[in-house]
Amino acid sequence: MHESREIADALGETDPQPVALIKRIVRRLGIERVAALLAATRQIEANGGMPTRDGRRRRTAGGVFFELVKQSLRESGDADALAELFPPRMKPAKKQRGSHHGHQQAHVVQPAGSMLRPRRRVTGRAAVPEAAPAAPEQSAVAAPAETDQRVDGHAALTLAWRYLPREIGCYAIGAHDATRRLLVRFHFPDVARRHHAAALAAVAAATGWAVEVHPEPHQGQLAAAALALMPPDARVIGVPSIRFKTHQVVVRYAGTIDPAVTAVIHDTYQQQTGWELVLHYE
Repeated sequence: MHESREIADALGETDPQPVALIKRIVRRLGIERVAALLAATRQIEANGGMPTRDGRRRRTAGGVFFELVKQSLRESGDADALAELFPPRMKPAKKQRGSHHGHQQAHVVQPAGSMLRPRRRVTGRAAVPEAAPAAPEQSAVAAPAETDQRVDGHAALTLAWRYLPREIGCYAIGAHDATRRLLVRFHFPDVARRHHAAALAAVAAATGWAVEVHPEPHQGQLAAAALALMPPDARVIGVPSIRFKTHQVVVRYAGTIDPAVTAVIHDTYQQQTGWELVLHYE
């Protein structure tokens, strides 16, 4: 199929796996719909690209395109196509290393219901859970588990950073010794509560401390994510305005934005940050 080959070339994709995925996307969605998504990808790339979910790096052009395809399928409610084109990744179970002398084996962390309850290793070091799928939104505070272990503030922070690395958008963790409470700051806390609920619960279980997510997002990351999505034909005026009461970021611009691209920008921003992006023409 020549169209899929041309799209792969436009995205700079040469490896067999993404090229084959593009061919399946064209076959499933149709060339007109895919062409519109490719046009949106080009506009995003021309204006500086799209950051990854944690905001730490820029996606490749192919990564932007695939993300837009996913969002388009979610919006249309086509769950079958989404599952066919982007099936969930199944991680192989980690092998437990046993001793030839009959020593007790270390346990891997396994989810129990909606919570991860890490078991103790025989060495006394806490196990780190594997990445968990997105969970329904929960309370901002993860209650500590019943434990006899008394973990001090330094140890609690060390364990918390193991479960909540910077790569997932966690940029600060504070410990309040008097109340045995950890305060976790994410770039985009509304999204983080859903995506990392299991990891937050695992921190509470491993430390015996209450874990609270700070409700305010990182203002710089909110603005950067909005500006990264603006197409090149739109000239941004001033700096983005952040409205905390309504969870909105307002970008004022001059120029033109295609309505189809506007819809993609809105949906992409909401997926990344949990906030609404308002584009105000002046």
